[in-house]
Amino acid sequence: MMKNLDAYLVGYYGMRNSGDDALMQATMLGAKTFLGSASIAVNAPINNPIVRESGCIGQTDVVFRGHQRLKHYHRSLHSKAVIFGGGSVLHSCRDIAQKRHMIALAGAKNSMALGVGIEGFSDINAERQCKKFLNECGLVTVRDKQSYEIATLLAPHANIRHTFDLAPSLLHYFADRLNPVERQGIAFNFCPKVITPFGDVNEQAEANRVNKAAKLITATWEATREKIYLIELNDQPLISDRLVHDKIMAALPSWVEVQRISYVANPLATLKCISMFKALIGMRLHALVYAYMMQTPYLSLEYHNKCAQWCMQTATSTDNRFDANEFSVAEIHNRITHGLRYGFIQPKFPLHQAISLSISNWSESHEQNTILRHYSPIQ
Repeated sequence: MMKNLDAYLVGYYGMRNSGDDALMQATMLGAKTFLGSASIAVNAPINNPIVRESGCIGQTDVVFRGHQRLKHYHRSLHSKAVIFGGGSVLHSCRDIAQKRHMIALAGAKNSMALGVGIEGFSDINAERQCKKFLNECGLVTVRDKQSYEIATLLAPHANIRHTFDLAPSLLHYFADRLNPVERQGIAFNFCPKVITPFGDVNEQAEANRVNKAAKLITATWEATREKIYLIELNDQPLISDRLVHDKIMAALPSWVEVQRISYVANPLATLKCISMFKALIGMRLHALVYAYMMQTPYLSLEYHNKCAQWCMQTATSTDNRFDANEFSVAEIHNRITHGLRYGFIQPKFPLHQAISLSISNWSESHEQNTILRHYSPIQ
């Protein structure tokens, strides 16, 4: 059969989420660089800025029920490679079953799941579907230790490797476009409506977190007079960071000066923005990832196990890790003021190794070439 697409990239793309934006762009660039893909389709809207600028083929609007699923199947059938590119893309039964159909259409040897996270499943059927997916997909690379343990327990004979998050590979492509800037101010990022393990929204926890966030920002501003920023990394309608930041702003005293930074669909711009802060206090996983990439000191407010996995993988100091619901305002305030005065404790895992491991997601899908030799783990 004639394959008129070199690659079809599948993920939670084009949904106004800076983390997924980074994964999408890293997968696009990786497919071009390591697979030599020229004709690339991606399941993100055709008018998405990253899709437009990359020259990839986006998706038109869905016009009838099941239209998107048929598009997935058509593109899988007509692509030389189907790549499930990064993030938590393996959790619901129906979604994983659809991905298995795509593998069947593309062929196992032409299918890859790169830099994915595997967490708790919604039910036993989702777990069974994931086991089948792992055994059927030609290559699966996972971003953290827990994902590797779950994956290899489910499918011990599948082609599974422990690598790293895809996002740090962006530094390989953007290295000459990122220049040092003078740092100023403290940035905060909060998620709204954290979901409990039972699928419920913990409204009381959010109200408490908003109250403590307002106290923390006030104390930080009064003690340091540093510029304070609220940075939004997700702008999906129901879970936008803007929603909780609005509540925090309403709870702040009128004299506290805070600047809002809105979501932008541009990972390079987000990296440049985060590089200017003296420190970032963040909940979202990719707030931490972006900060790590820019060597911006960060304090992690962990609302999900994936944040804990990231901190363990990067050897982030336990002094810089806090429970998003149970954190002490005084403790984080002291950590900020101490860090500003004496220096913050940075993650111990070297950034150049993270970049190498991020690039190594592609190492079984291409002939290794000189582009990888800059990074010691792949020499």
